[in-house]
Amino acid sequence: MGMATSCPNCGRRTDRGERFCDACGAFLGWGAGESAESQLLPLQATPQREDQRAGVQLQIKSDSINVAPGNAESTNFTVKNLGTQVEEFRFYVTGPAWIVVEPTAMSVYPGQESTGALQAAPPRTPSSLAGVTPYQLTVRSAVHANVSASTAGRVDVAPYSELAAELVPTSSRGRALTRHHIDLDNRGNVSLRVALKATDVADGLRIGVPAFADVPPGRVIQVPVGVQGSRRWFGRPEPKTFAIIAEAPKPLATTRLSGTRIVDPVFPRWVPAAAAGLVVAAAAGAALIPRLGSHSTVTTSSSSAQPTTAPPTTAPPTTAPPTTAPPTTASPTTAPPTTAPSTTAPSSTPDPPPPPPPADLISAAPSAVWTSYSNFASPSVIQVQQGATGCQLGAGSFGTGAVLTVNQVVLFNGGPASTALETDPPSQANGGITGAYTFAPTATEEVFRAAVGFCSGVASGAQMEYAVFAGSAPDAAASGTLDASTGQMAEIQVLLPAGTTKIMLEVRSDPTATYGDVVWVNPRIDGLGAASSSPPSAQP
Repeated sequence: MGMATSCPNCGRRTDRGERFCDACGAFLGWGAGESAESQLLPLQATPQREDQRAGVQLQIKSDSINVAPGNAESTNFTVKNLGTQVEEFRFYVTGPAWIVVEPTAMSVYPGQESTGALQAAPPRTPSSLAGVTPYQLTVRSAVHANVSASTAGRVDVAPYSELAAELVPTSSRGRALTRHHIDLDNRGNVSLRVALKATDVADGLRIGVPAFADVPPGRVIQVPVGVQGSRRWFGRPEPKTFAIIAEAPKPLATTRLSGTRIVDPVFPRWVPAAAAGLVVAAAAGAALIPRLGSHSTVTTSSSSAQPTTAPPTTAPPTTAPPTTAPPTTASPTTAPPTTAPSTTAPSSTPDPPPPPPPADLISAAPSAVWTSYSNFASPSVIQVQQGATGCQLGAGSFGTGAVLTVNQVVLFNGGPASTALETDPPSQANGGITGAYTFAPTATEEVFRAAVGFCSGVASGAQMEYAVFAGSAPDAAASGTLDASTGQMAEIQVLLPAGTTKIMLEVRSDPTATYGDVVWVNPRIDGLGAASSSPPSAQP
């Protein structure tokens, strides 16, 4: 065995007696006396570097995964190393967080394949929307940054339905209209159309509820419910029951929502008893007066029949006047000091008189209470916007509605109005706006007058409903439907009885029609003697 040395081509240690390098094949030529460098094989180094390459291939077994929320399903994929070196491959998924890949990295020898799994496990929550959800699987080399591959797939998430419904409040009381609402909570991953219907309504009650409500997945909406009781003048408060059926699509069961309305009488129970007592007292007083009058006459006549006896008998007792006078004078003098302060103290600082009914409901609009509502939003109080020029079409499109005082308005029929009150309900199913004006009781009969119609520029098929409520009466004193196809303004005249303290304006949309911006032209409260002709601005 010769002395050990190193190959000058690849650096491998070898015996001096070997003629060729076992690693690279270079001729060592030790026995010929030539240097190893001069005897290297010419085809070893350069061709070997040219053969180096890198690449990857990615294939997925199935590009579609069907899964139900709350469960997990998976599919396999294969990655192949197309290069000449061992590669470390890393995997990435673009899509929902509930799609994961296992493993996230693997080493693959040249020309070899390895497999992994892609798993979809959507949670049973509304965020896992039903339908097709796409994803993309990408593999990248950790050794060569420019080596990668991708493949796309989809996950078909099965639908599931879950609904919770609640009537709030379950009980109310009043003499006229009371407000409830139904909370519809869609806890599933598909939209639900819930049909609503009043049933088992006790005599004397009327229920106002939309025919249906659309509830998106993961949303809670409030559906307004109005309960009106027939007017009862006397008696005890009487509870009356009703129910609302909420029917969701199959396979969900129908939900029954029960409620109670306590109908209060206009006059409390003590009023009839007090009135009866007053009648009895009045009758007794009426019967007593003739008797007292008769007794007085007899005494006078007897006194005159015995003139000589009366003076000696009644005149000498001079003690009667002194005795009677002091008590008579003392009693009146002590009573006034006690009574006078109690009667004069309040009158020294009288309360300011209440404001009269507004003659102009446009100027008084900011002091009224305006409320908007729809199937998709709970009732909310909105503020009046003042001083806009021209109709502000679409101001109520964002779910809250709008009330505006506007100048220089052009009506849908082409007529002008210098000022008007614009009411724009939310552009949603069963959207509406109410405005409640409260004022001091009217001393005499008054009349509410206005013209109501559409702004110029609304869709020709727009339809809206309007109503005017006077006082606490549950029924509308005036109502109707505005139809833009006719272009007509509706003229309103409502008689307000003496003692009226409230008037309410309402506009609401028809869920099957387009929406429109409604204007009230010259709304006012006049005396009976005022002109009853239509406002000039309402004419085309």
